[in-house]
Amino acid sequence: MIRSRFLGAATIAALIFAVSPAHALLSRAWVSGHGTDAAGCGAPGAPCRTFQYVHDNIIAPGGEIDVLDPAGYGAVIITKGISIVNNDVGEAGVQSSSGAVGMTISAGEGDAVYLKGLTFSVSATGIRFNSGASLEVEDCHFITVGGIDFLPTTTSSLSVRHSSFAFSVRGINMAPQAGGSVNANIETVRIVGEGISGSFGIRLDGSQATSSTPSMATVVYSRQIYDSAGFSAIGSNGGAAQMNLIIDNSSASGDTVGIAATGAGAVVRLYQAIVTNSSSRVLTQNGAQIITYGNNVMDGPAAGMTSAPLQ
Repeated sequence: MIRSRFLGAATIAALIFAVSPAHALLSRAWVSGHGTDAAGCGAPGAPCRTFQYVHDNIIAPGGEIDVLDPAGYGAVIITKGISIVNNDVGEAGVQSSSGAVGMTISAGEGDAVYLKGLTFSVSATGIRFNSGASLEVEDCHFITVGGIDFLPTTTSSLSVRHSSFAFSVRGINMAPQAGGSVNANIETVRIVGEGISGSFGIRLDGSQATSSTPSMATVVYSRQIYDSAGFSAIGSNGGAAQMNLIIDNSSASGDTVGIAATGAGAVVRLYQAIVTNSSSRVLTQNGAQIITYGNNVMDGPAAGMTSAPLQ
């Protein structure tokens, strides 16, 4: 009887082991240009090679991937909360094949994604955010056709700090989709565009939004150079919710239109903004509003603005 019970317990233990993963997912893992994507990689002494392999096989939800040395780490599709961090070890590149997005984020409604110190060098969009609770981008550089497409289907937050965008047709495009809304803070960002027709620096676009939840984007200490539109807001689908864009201590120069607002529900508020060398300093259309607090610098007349008192 004792032997029978022992054999039964051993059999159960073997079955449990058989269905258990070969190793538990890690809360922190490392990548290197000298690493290898293989089972068991991820320690500093045995790093993995690509972000995608670590995301899929090594790191637990909410975990962190750290970069050990300069290299290209490929494109990545993110489906969970995660951090990817380069603490000044050199350029950590996100690259893709021609026409493909560098990083696609399709995470869960409660998932936060944090990116630091990455360089996006692709002939398409650097980051496309489809879903997730939040995206935080810090000290990143974009050499892309499109910088960030932020396209949430629920209420999601975007933070972009101390980052640059070069040769972009679209710098930061915040366009909530059906049911989505945006809460964004953009600080100390520099965008140098192509200056071609239809290009823009920072845009809050509600044309696809159907939610009644208003969207808000604040741009602080940022500079936009050479695009068709420097900063712009587009009203929501049917005017269901306001698209509020606040420009604070920021500048647009060399643009066809420095600051634009189009459509019912689009509201742009200007505080210590500078617009120079633009053929049209501000443009309001179809029931939109541009509200000035009277302390902006415009290179020439800027009609179509509504004044608001400083408090």
